[in-house]
Amino acid sequence: MTYCRVSIEHTTRGRVYKKDFDPQHVFGPLVRAFASEIVRQGGISDGEHYTSIIIPRYEDTLLTNPVVEVDQARAQEPRPSWLNIDFQNGPTAHPLTFFTMELRFQESGLIYRQDLQIVNLDYFWSNIQTALLHMRVLQSGDVVVPRIAVRDDDEADYAHEDVQIPAPEGDSLIELVEIEPASADLPRQSPAHFGAVEVQE
Repeated sequence: MTYCRVSIEHTTRGRVYKKDFDPQHVFGPLVRAFASEIVRQGGISDGEHYTSIIIPRYEDTLLTNPVVEVDQARAQEPRPSWLNIDFQNGPTAHPLTFFTMELRFQESGLIYRQDLQIVNLDYFWSNIQTALLHMRVLQSGDVVVPRIAVRDDDEADYAHEDVQIPAPEGDSLIELVEIEPASADLPRQSPAHFGAVEVQE
């Protein structure tokens, strides 16, 4: 079974949250948002069928610009689901540093491919952060590191949620920071190049 083990680590208190999720729950909202934006910009027709592929990455650098091409045969390759995980070097328990999202539009043959940071999953993270704020697990000004390990084994536990609740109170603002990667030459840039992301309730 392929699943996402999601955790949030506080810079001073260590891990404060851990839970397993279905990949569609983690990546699905972002995939749909990108597909809708491509339709809005006129890249494809509304209602066109598509499949998506998420490739976990463990390197230090990402490509800053999307790649767009037309490949009818590749776009129409059968896939088991509308959202699929492709492990290029086999699954691992290590957290990914970024991921590649590929959208394949079947009728037009358009293929859209882009490297994205973990913090780009803002809709997914905001729901978790809002809950942790209300539970007083996080407080205003906290700096946390989000992590996702995309795994393929029999250890998934969707029912259990591990939350570390501290005594201090707080609300409203959290700052997300990425794992510190190595520097890179253009046109490839480190995820750290884009800076931290502030998330507000």
